Amino acid sequence: MFLTILRILCNLSPVCHKSVLPLEHGQLKLTQAKFYRVSGDSTQHQGVIPDILFPSLFDKEKIGESALDEALAWDTIRPAGYKAQTDFQQWLPVLREKHQDRIETNPDFVYLHIEASDEAGHEGDFKLKTKTVEYLDQRVVKFIVEETAKMDEDVAIAILPDHATPCILRTHTHDPIPFMIYNPKVEGDTVTQYDEQSAENGSYKKLVGSEFIKAFLGK
Repeated sequence: MFLTILRILCNLSPVCHKSVLPLEHGQLKLTQAKFYRVSGDSTQHQGVIPDILFPSLFDKEKIGESALDEALAWDTIRPAGYKAQTDFQQWLPVLREKHQDRIETNPDFVYLHIEASDEAGHEGDFKLKTKTVEYLDQRVVKFIVEETAKMDEDVAIAILPDHATPCILRTHTHDPIPFMIYNPKVEGDTVTQYDEQSAENGSYKKLVGSEFIKAFLGK
């Protein structure tokens, strides 16, 4: 099965809580708080360091808050009580090798990162954000659907953001996000619009954590 995962917003976890204050000319963005992991580590400057990296068009050292002169420093707090389930370190070398080989040679996995809607959310520009989603549909999704329809194999497509960025708040939130899955082997539901309210009436209802990728892969 050919898999396409299209994420509309940014692929980096938010590293701090921001607010944007309107000024007579322009805006002022303030960092009010930082996020911390259960380990007690903050996510400043480094985010959540993955064991397996996906390719990126951007240099994280040059783009993002960590590139700013006055960015808050990385630090730690007292960790929460938690127990790691499994130690995966022994399998990481071979997984990384296979992952890199798939990136370079296997056309059966496509990952697109498009950040326009997220930036419009940070700007608080509802009209622009709506337009970015329309452009995404017209300039990206349309051609993916048309080209994959010509293939002799089944194609599954997922469209989703990795977090919400409401225009009214102009920052990332932990609200549930809508997603759309196309799978030729699964009968579609009656939802015809892509938004939070419509998604609640979809056949998948609300998925949490790994439930999404299992639904996408048909497991």
